Amino acid sequence: MFFSSLQYEPYQITVAAQDFTKEKKIYLFPLINELEEVNISNLNLIGLLDKDVETIETQPYLNAASFGLPVVKNRSTLAERRIYTATTGGGIIPVDPIINYFSGRLAMVYRQLDYEKEKGLMEKAYYIFPIDFYTEELQIPEPLIEDFLYYCIGFKPFKELIVKEKPTLALIGFLKETAISYQKFKEIDDESP
Repeated sequence: MFFSSLQYEPYQITVAAQDFTKEKKIYLFPLINELEEVNISNLNLIGLLDKDVETIETQPYLNAASFGLPVVKNRSTLAERRIYTATTGGGIIPVDPIINYFSGRLAMVYRQLDYEKEKGLMEKAYYIFPIDFYTEELQIPEPLIEDFLYYCIGFKPFKELIVKEKPTLALIGFLKETAISYQKFKEIDDESP
């Protein structure tokens, strides 16, 4: 008979007829599987991420320049490219800027650039806070959140506060004050959906 288990050493005995007449106890010995020391890393990490990051060697960041490809430093927006096209022209005397100025196209393109910047600020403000902040804290109905943010863009402090990456107390205070004037402007009750 053969006894085996993961936690015990294997043990084998031969069973004879006389073994069935009397009681026989079998003792199994625990299997001790001692492992060698394993080093998971050759770094001495202390658990503070900002300090540990400095000790770890990382691979260099790969970009187009590292492969010898041309790099676009500042990608122009559509409105910026339209302004460039409307204000430049070929030839000795560029005629396009003159025509665009008198036709009003140049002013229209500059308004598009302003709109593009305002939309970028609005989108940044929309995603900087959760929707619950606008609906519960500021009491702005969810369908009017974007309208509220466009309303905020009209105020100079908003543009300065939203440029920062993280929400600040000054921005929260500004939004709370502006929400009150927006509700009066829109005549929103606390009972409206």
